[in-house]
Amino acid sequence: MTGAEGDHHWIERSHLLPRATAARVLLLDAPGGWGKTTFAEQVVAACGSAAVRVRLTDAGGADAVIAALARALRRAGVPELAETLQGTSADDRLDGLLAGLAVRTDGLVLFVDEAHFADDAAAQWLRAVADDLVAPHRLIVAGRALPRVLTRRLRADMVWLAQHDLRFSTAEVAAVAGLAAEEAARLHERTNGWPAAVGLAGLGVASAQPAVIGSGDSVDATESLGGADTLDRLLDELLGDGRALLAPVAVPPLLSPEVCAAVAGPHAYERLVESGLPLRAVGGWRALSDPVREVLARGTVLGSEQCAAIAALYDVANAIAFLVERDELDVLAADIEQRRWNELLELSVGEIDALFTLLGARRLAQRPRLYLLGAFAAELRVPTRRVAWVQAGLDATSDGPLRRALEAEHLRDLARNASTDVVHRADELLPRLGAEEAATRGRVLLAAGVAHGTRSSPESLAAADRAFTEAAGLFRLLGERQWESEALGRVAYMVNHHGGRPHLAAEQQAQSIALLPAGSRDWAIALTYYSDTLDHLGRSVEAEAAARDAWELGRRQGDAIITAYGAWALAIVRAHLGDLDGTRRWLDEVERNPGNWLTEVSGQEFLAFGADLLGGLGDQDGAYAYRARVAARVGSGGTQALLDVVDGRLEAMYGDPNQAIEIFDHLDGEPYATIRAKWIRVLFRALSAKRLGDRRAATQYIERALELVEQMGVPDIPRRHEPIVVQMLADVWPGGPDDAAGTQLRVLLLGGFAVLNGVELVTPAPGNPATLVKLLALRGVKTSEQVIDVLWPEADVATGRARLRNLLNRVRTQSGDLIVRSGDALQLAPDVTTDVAQFEAGVTAAFDAPAEERAGQSRLALGAYAGDLLPADAYEDWAAGPRERLRRRYLSLVDIVADDSFARGDVDEGMRLLDLGIEREPLEERRYLLATRALLAAERRGAAREMVLRAARALDELGVRLSGELAEIGRSLDVGPSE
Repeated sequence: MTGAEGDHHWIERSHLLPRATAARVLLLDAPGGWGKTTFAEQVVAACGSAAVRVRLTDAGGADAVIAALARALRRAGVPELAETLQGTSADDRLDGLLAGLAVRTDGLVLFVDEAHFADDAAAQWLRAVADDLVAPHRLIVAGRALPRVLTRRLRADMVWLAQHDLRFSTAEVAAVAGLAAEEAARLHERTNGWPAAVGLAGLGVASAQPAVIGSGDSVDATESLGGADTLDRLLDELLGDGRALLAPVAVPPLLSPEVCAAVAGPHAYERLVESGLPLRAVGGWRALSDPVREVLARGTVLGSEQCAAIAALYDVANAIAFLVERDELDVLAADIEQRRWNELLELSVGEIDALFTLLGARRLAQRPRLYLLGAFAAELRVPTRRVAWVQAGLDATSDGPLRRALEAEHLRDLARNASTDVVHRADELLPRLGAEEAATRGRVLLAAGVAHGTRSSPESLAAADRAFTEAAGLFRLLGERQWESEALGRVAYMVNHHGGRPHLAAEQQAQSIALLPAGSRDWAIALTYYSDTLDHLGRSVEAEAAARDAWELGRRQGDAIITAYGAWALAIVRAHLGDLDGTRRWLDEVERNPGNWLTEVSGQEFLAFGADLLGGLGDQDGAYAYRARVAARVGSGGTQALLDVVDGRLEAMYGDPNQAIEIFDHLDGEPYATIRAKWIRVLFRALSAKRLGDRRAATQYIERALELVEQMGVPDIPRRHEPIVVQMLADVWPGGPDDAAGTQLRVLLLGGFAVLNGVELVTPAPGNPATLVKLLALRGVKTSEQVIDVLWPEADVATGRARLRNLLNRVRTQSGDLIVRSGDALQLAPDVTTDVAQFEAGVTAAFDAPAEERAGQSRLALGAYAGDLLPADAYEDWAAGPRERLRRRYLSLVDIVADDSFARGDVDEGMRLLDLGIEREPLEERRYLLATRALLAAERRGAAREMVLRAARALDELGVRLSGELAEIGRSLDVGPSE
């Protein structure tokens, strides 16, 4: 691996040389100490050509560069070429040089070093040389930060190597320092492959030959490996008089231009980059290696004001780590106190608890607002800690805005646990709040709204609606998007969903979710409630997608609550699809993620749901097992109404019908006996009446239940959610057993074709019956002649009309009243829904949403796209246009959500979304480019190279090459045309 030049021995960069020597133009772009000059000399030696070396020493224009090149040509023994540079303009001299080179058959290597000194005009001139230089001649340009004109739109025979490429590999570290593989790996980790540091760490090298390590400089390779003294000398060598100016930037662990300016003044970050010290990416930050930090920062002390300024630029977790390291606990307490409450959501409740312990009772007593912030952050996560912090804050404050804010949080906790005096206490607190306490007022209104909403009577829901709506307005004015989202979500779920208005609830929930940061806990939990509403509307594909998004996020983040809530929602969807095994599986998944929620009211609600879902699917043993656990909770202080709801079902279906009727007599208006579920209780009354022999009363109850679901806008919900009960009541159903099936039909066209009546497949037969339904679902109203032209283009009018009549009868027999005929016009029945219409409505809502909500709405709309339109009809002209339109709309949503993910720093989520887009449209370069940019920004060069290769292979099938920036990036990543 070693090569020699004169008295110097270098490490031959064998993995880089083939690329570099094959290039007509080589660009080396890295700070000092990264071995640019040394590697360039290796390339010159490998090429076997004479070299013309130009080293720029100061900022200069094209004339200065041309003059330096002329001097270098004379020194290299080719004065005749120097004479070609005597023209009157830069362009004339360029033409003269290129013409002089063109007649030479012996190749020359023009090597321009320190090219960062070239101004724009000089860089443009060098680029012109690079573009027009002909073989066998080569150009090498090296610099600490090459002008962009040199590196953009690279041709196939140009290679651009940057700092990352010039890092030493572990094998090269071993060769430089004479180390075994394991020791070399440790040194590689310490130095980050920085050639200058590795070269100075030449411990144990048997040869005393000087090792070439940087831009022509050398040190004795037998010097001590990686020690502080060695690094000290290296820093002196690289930084010189500027070392003292840069020392303060080594104290903060994470660097940015703003952080550097806070400790070392303006332009400190630029000086750091120019110094050549290796900086690695850490998220959106840059960081020095720990050994360099330790030596460079030695003896440097930052004042409390500087520490505070740095901490204010960090996120809360990094601010805590930095200030604890500096033992600035008073600064830390002040920093946390002035942050917004939602910044603390980045910390676990355990981390907040540890922080409070670290700060100690004295600092917390001085700054009791910390308790309030902790309480906000602990909500829905660890209620016991939240309750304790609220109480500690109350103990530490007297009357005033802070105490009233803490009292509001105390009310929130009481409301969550179904306390009966929340409304009264809220009415007492609200008049005491000043105009400047709008946030506290909103929080009190949330507590009061929950207390009202739990009752579920029309009067209490109206009161809850007023409270939540006012709270949402206050939070909107305050810019508290997460609290506004909660208020809107409460209106949607507690008031409108429970109140029997699921269509309105779904719209409001979509608005609520769009306000939340995607990937957050609140976002995931909101998705589970949204899933429940979509399930009630029969939109099971979207319901399952929303619940699965929540569950998968919980799994990725190791969050038991999100995982459990997502699994709970999935159990509900599977139950209402008639999937008993799937329901059991998801209920089990909930219990594998218990968390604190399972011991509270929400845990008892889950057990009641388990009994209810399994009972509705006919699993008596499973239902009664869950019922026993609900009863045990009631015996230890749980909620009786939850047990009553479960017992009402079980007694009506399997037990004592008289007992069921007694239960239903007192349930209305009680908590958990919601209006939206009233139809179920009425249906159970019908079943109880039938089992007692009162068939007339049973039919009357069924009629009332059907009126209720009609009012809710979900007339098919009895069949979807209670198929066993409907079957048990078929012989007393109004209109006879056939009417018990329900009439709500849904046509699915995305990802495949099906027609559902509730959960029952009633898809028309393949061929013309299916084609007619597809055509009407996509094209709307069609005349008989238009349909005949599509289905039987060769038939005369009379024959076609006869065939159409027969076809309509077949569809009616197979699928019910799916198609209606009015005169000569055919269309789907007015109450038939399609997944295409639902998806397009979601797309419209996303495109019309305010900019800050567009990504959230787009995420929701994506859940309705189960696949491309009618994939089995790929060659039908009547489906091609709609298919392409829907695919483009889907891809637009993917792009919106991917951009949002990258903006939030979630590269993995952004890549997942771009993969979806690439899968649908593999020949569109733009998404490959976006993905590659994101991967490069995250310093995932290997993955970026794979993405470019993926694009190249996809386009190669069409005989097309990569273009533009993607091709340029591919060349910089050494993606060859044959790969």
